[in-house]
Amino acid sequence: MKYKFQDYYTVYRSFEVENEAAKYKMSYTYFSYGNVRDQFSHHNGMKFTTIGSDNDVWSGGNCAVDYGSGGWWYGACHYVNVNGEWASRVVAKGIEWYTITGSSDSLDFVELKLRRM
Repeated sequence: MKYKFQDYYTVYRSFEVENEAAKYKMSYTYFSYGNVRDQFSHHNGMKFTTIGSDNDVWSGGNCAVDYGSGGWWYGACHYVNVNGEWASRVVAKGIEWYTITGSSDSLDFVELKLRRM
């Protein structure tokens, strides 16, 4: 990740995304290392929510609809949202990693990489 010319990273081990029948539930068992706090813990065990498929645990609405983004493993709603609106400064709508951006700014760059072990 990049934010205001600083680089950030985090590594997770035992990261898994289940199948369609399980609503693409995401889980990991081990936060390995990095230079940011683990924010995925809020999303661990969550099912994938999209505008058309509300699988989050928020009873007040659909996180993907209310926060103007694509799909994500929302809880109620997010601490990490790499599918947020580019460069948004609107609260909880940006490309967010909460401990880096807070809730009203966006990361400048982010990429997720998965490797089969």
